[in-house]
Amino acid sequence: MRTGTPQDRTIEILSMGSKADPLYSRLAKENVEIHVEPDCRLWNPMSYVRIFKAIRRINPDVIHLHLTYATIIGAVAGKLAGYPVVASVHNTNTVQAAGLRGTSLRFLETTAIRLFVDRVIFVGKVTAEANRDRFGRVPMVTIDNVVEPPDPTLGASRKETREALGARDGEVVVLSAGRLTLTKNIGLLLDAFAQVVRAHPGARLWVCGNGETAADLGEQANTLGIGDAVVFLGERNDVPVLMHAADIFVLSSDAEGLPLALLEAMSAGLPVVATAVGSVPDYVEGGAGLIVAPRQVDDFARALDRMVGDAAFRADAGRAALSRANAFTNVVKWREALEAEYMKAKTGTKS
Repeated sequence: MRTGTPQDRTIEILSMGSKADPLYSRLAKENVEIHVEPDCRLWNPMSYVRIFKAIRRINPDVIHLHLTYATIIGAVAGKLAGYPVVASVHNTNTVQAAGLRGTSLRFLETTAIRLFVDRVIFVGKVTAEANRDRFGRVPMVTIDNVVEPPDPTLGASRKETREALGARDGEVVVLSAGRLTLTKNIGLLLDAFAQVVRAHPGARLWVCGNGETAADLGEQANTLGIGDAVVFLGERNDVPVLMHAADIFVLSSDAEGLPLALLEAMSAGLPVVATAVGSVPDYVEGGAGLIVAPRQVDDFARALDRMVGDAAFRADAGRAALSRANAFTNVVKWREALEAEYMKAKTGTKS
């Protein structure tokens, strides 16, 4: 959205995160203003009051909500503040918590959308199929994700980035980028990579991201004996640079919608090895990489082994990925689709 916004217009972002988040520095550009209300809690009434007041200060035309906590708090506060509300649903499984907590969050999210949201935007057709029965008569539409067009200048720093992260000439670098959560199943990736590195000692794995499983994953890598071949990068604000420095992108998730990291990787010309979750197969199948069933370590290892070991196959898949990127880097068309939904929310259109 920032990419497609004229410099004389401003995008306002209301975040419940922090200024330390790498996304903050990535988005803090000339025509973007970020307002941070940290440490909001669902069960604290003051969180809703704080977001309500922040919305009134910003005075937006439309509120566009993303992800569960923001949807629950933002839908209630936004509607009470008197503004039209649109919510994006990004994943087939929108609530990843288990047990009573997961059930409660899903109920609250569903109820907030049913009662306080004017329009729902599904990110990908698989996400729509999995969730459309939850939201009653709220108008719904599917708009796939897009990413910024690739920056060809990033390739100039490839050698420097690889050297800084310990990758030597001739080594094949595999990149994973995303939150380190149970659903992302980086543990499966580590198990599969342990098989691959035995056959290809020059393979290297970069794991970019942070989350609740970070410590366990580090221990797992050491237990598998691949600690020297795996670099845990933590949170980074230079993911596009890393993608131009890597050779393969991997996605080992148990569930997804249409992950932005996948689209960014393909637009950087990276071949893909991924699990068949969400809308991922629609984008990868047909030459851009290899798809395997989720939670299948040996299958994932075989696919990754082929991609690491066959340079010609890897190059062909990378070219196919880059060619496919033309379909999901059209920011102008995507923005027009979003603004049409915003206008319908403002005017109360039900179709």
